[in-house]
Amino acid sequence: SIEKEWETWGMKVSHDKAGRLVWWLDLSRVDLDEVQKIPSDKSLRLFVWFSHLLMFDSRAQEHGCVFIQNMGKIPFWNGMTHLVPPRLAQKVQSLTVGVMPIRMKHIYACESPKWTQVLLGIMKPFLSQTVKDRIVCIENPKILEDILGQDCIPSNFVGTDGTMEKDDVFSAHSIGH
Repeated sequence: SIEKEWETWGMKVSHDKAGRLVWWLDLSRVDLDEVQKIPSDKSLRLFVWFSHLLMFDSRAQEHGCVFIQNMGKIPFWNGMTHLVPPRLAQKVQSLTVGVMPIRMKHIYACESPKWTQVLLGIMKPFLSQTVKDRIVCIENPKILEDILGQDCIPSNFVGTDGTMEKDDVFSAHSIGH
């Protein structure tokens, strides 16, 4: 089962008003020390399971996906050492980048610390215009209500009045309730 890992990462999934699958990751609510305690093979299993969910979700395939990440103003050192163990990051990257048939429409980063904005600024000259347009750091998460719809935003997501109480996709799989 991946339930314990799912709970530790605190991810949520919904579908927005445009039919896109929305993947929520609120790092301000994640105990990064607990994430570090998960064996890499178990976290990898979680991400493989989740990638299959994305590939077989008909709305995700038809309308694409949106990734919303609340960075929670994570300090630089924690961001570099505690978010994803390097070996796991390498495995997940080789699994996903350029391999998975997923159409990522946008990546919205909320509460981005200055260091992430600096890193993004350094990388931007090497990114295509399409990718640059899809990665958006937002100051006020409330704007997500207009972009996605209030009913697909988790009720406790920072700076919003989201009304989604139950993660319907994963409740259907008995995960994350």
